[in-house]
Amino acid sequence: TQLEELKVKSGAAFRISEHVIITDENFYDVIIDYGVAHACDLCCLGVSSSIKHALGDNTEHLVKKADFPILSCRDVKRPVQFKNLLLPIDLSENTKEKVDRIIKFAIQFDATIHLLGVTEFFEELTRSTSAIDVNLDEAAQEIRGAGLKCTTEIIKHDYVSHSIIGYAEEIDADLLVIMSKQGNKINKIIELLLGSRVNKVIAQSKIPVLSFRPEED
Repeated sequence: TQLEELKVKSGAAFRISEHVIITDENFYDVIIDYGVAHACDLCCLGVSSSIKHALGDNTEHLVKKADFPILSCRDVKRPVQFKNLLLPIDLSENTKEKVDRIIKFAIQFDATIHLLGVTEFFEELTRSTSAIDVNLDEAAQEIRGAGLKCTTEIIKHDYVSHSIIGYAEEIDADLLVIMSKQGNKINKIIELLLGSRVNKVIAQSKIPVLSFRPEED
């Protein structure tokens, strides 16, 4: 079976246990209940959407509803090392939480964090984008203060998903880290008009995407 093959491939590097669940309930509800019952820190999920800019129902519901982080992965041709992490920074209210979480993750791998400030044209018409520069500077200071390497870049005027995917390829990122739900009212309006940024990033990304919900959500 695939589970047995995974055990063999990993050697003795990981302790792997297997649980097979046969159910007529929703796939995502079963995974969420299992993750909560076993206090899981992470759910790793294969992504194979046939629609370029959309996720399958199971992946979309897991990303939106799970209280634990979701690592979405496509079939990769090289070992994943988590040495170059990309964290997009936008105009949402959760920048501090994003930075705190990625620092904890990056320290375990001695990784470099690449911060990318992103805005869309619609946002620039409706509100000031000067907060991007402030958020980016404060995030970089906190990351460097934790003893980690950090770079910064800003891309404006384009669709956020385009900016993130393109920059990830440019810097050869190993992992994208995003927050799966934004509380900002402007962001909610943009998602209604243009679709979910998170869904587009996960559906289009060729590298693993680590998504999590705000803790207060």
